[in-house]
Amino acid sequence: MFLNKRYIYFIVILMMFSILVPLDKIYAEEVLTLTEVLQAGLKENPDIKNTRLDLENARLDLSISWRNLLPEVNLQSAYTRLGEPPQVPGFQYQRVETGIPGEYPDSDIVYLYPEMIEGPQDNYTTTITLNQPLFMGGRLLLGIDQARKGVELARSVLEQKKEDTLYQLINTYYNTLLLSDRLQVEEEGLDLIREQKEVIRAGIEAGTILKTDLLQVEIEENKAWQRLQKVKNQYKLALKQLYVMSGLDKSVLKEQEVILKKPQFKPEVNINDLSSLIKLAKENRPDLKMLSINEEMIKNNITMEKRSNWPSFMVSGNYSWQGEELKFEDPEWTVTISGSLPLFQGGKSGKRLKKINNEFDKIREKKQYVSEMVEVEVTNVFNKINELEENVVIQDQNLNKAQENLRLVNSRYKVGMVTNLDVMNARLLYRQSKLGLLQAEFNYKLAMYELLYKTGRLGEFVEEVVNNETK
Repeated sequence: MFLNKRYIYFIVILMMFSILVPLDKIYAEEVLTLTEVLQAGLKENPDIKNTRLDLENARLDLSISWRNLLPEVNLQSAYTRLGEPPQVPGFQYQRVETGIPGEYPDSDIVYLYPEMIEGPQDNYTTTITLNQPLFMGGRLLLGIDQARKGVELARSVLEQKKEDTLYQLINTYYNTLLLSDRLQVEEEGLDLIREQKEVIRAGIEAGTILKTDLLQVEIEENKAWQRLQKVKNQYKLALKQLYVMSGLDKSVLKEQEVILKKPQFKPEVNINDLSSLIKLAKENRPDLKMLSINEEMIKNNITMEKRSNWPSFMVSGNYSWQGEELKFEDPEWTVTISGSLPLFQGGKSGKRLKKINNEFDKIREKKQYVSEMVEVEVTNVFNKINELEENVVIQDQNLNKAQENLRLVNSRYKVGMVTNLDVMNARLLYRQSKLGLLQAEFNYKLAMYELLYKTGRLGEFVEEVVNNETK
C-alpha cells in the first residue's frame, strides 16, 4: 500500500512537471545552416541596410537633376487692409456752361482743381512668375550624367558591402563549425584518457602497473578537461558573434541548444586557369568598378569647370494683377531674357581646374595599383588552394597512421611492453593529427570562398544558393 501511494505521488509530480515545463523545451534544439545565416545577413545586416539607403538617395539625386531642366513657376498673392482710407492726390472736376453765342452756343468749360481724395482701403496683389534656363553651357546635362554615375557608384558600394559582409559571415560560420568539431575531439580525447585510467587502475590492482602511471594520467585528465572548457567558452562566444553579425534572434541562444549544420553545397570555382581568374576579377571586383566610376566623375568635373566661363541665358516671365477687389482684370505682364558671361574671376577657375586634374592623376594611379594588387591576391589564393588541397590528403594519411599507432601502443601497454609516457605521446599525436585534419579541411574550404571573394563573385554565388534552397 505504501509503495502504491509513493507511485501515485511520483506520477502526479511528473504530470505537473510536464505541464509546467514542456519536454520540447527541455530537449529543444535549433539547427542553423549557412544558408540561413547568409540570407539573414543580406537582409538584416545594418551596414547593408545603410548602403541600400545611400543607393536610394543617389536615385533621388538623379531624379532631382532631371528636374533642373524644368521651369520654376511661383504664385504670390497678398492682401492689404489699411486702418483708415489713405489720402491720395486727385482732381475735382467742375463744368461751367458758357453759352457763347455764335458758332458754339452750347459749349462749356471744364475746370480741374487739385485736392486730396480718399483712396481704396483694401488692396489685392497677385503675381505669377516663371523662370526657365535656356542655355547653361551644358552644365545641367553634365549634372544629370554626374548623378547617373552617382547611382552606379552607390550600386558598386552596395555590391562591395555585400561581398565583405558575406565573406565575414562565412569565415565566422566555419570558425564556429571548427570549434564545434574541436569540442568533439576534446571530448573524445578526455574519454580516451579516462579509459586509460581504468586500465591503469586494473593494472595497479593486479600489481603490474605502478601508481605513478595513475598520477600521470590524472594530471593529463585535468589538462584535457581544462582544454574542453576553454573550447566550450570559445564556441559560445563565436556562436553569439555569428548571431550578432547576421542579425538573427539572439534570444534563441538562451532558450535552445544551437547546432550548426555542415553546408552541403561547395563553391564552384575553376582552379585550373589562373589567367582567366585574374581577368574575371578585374571585370567583377566592385572596388575596381568604383575607381573607374570615380575616374569618369572627375572627368565630368573637369568639363564642368571648363564650361564655367561659358555664357548662360535665362528667360523670366511676370504676370500680375492689382486692385481694390480680387478681380483678375487688366493684368500686367513682362518677359525678360537675360544673359551672363563671366569676364574675370581672379584666376580661380584655373586653380580649381588644376586641383581637379591632380585628383584625376591620383585616382588613375590608385586604379593601376589596385589592379596590380588584384592580380597578386588572386594568384596568392590560387596557389594556396593547390597547397591546401594536398595538405588535406597528407593530414588524412597522418590521422590514419596516428590512429593505428595509438591502437598498437595501447595493446602493448596492457602487456607491459611500453610505458605510460609512450601511451601519452601516442594519444597526443592522435589528437594533434585529428585537429590538423579539421584545420586543413577548414582552410581549404575557406580558400575556395576567398577565391570567389577575390574575383568579385561571392555575392552572386550566395544569392544563387539562397534562391535555389528557398524554392
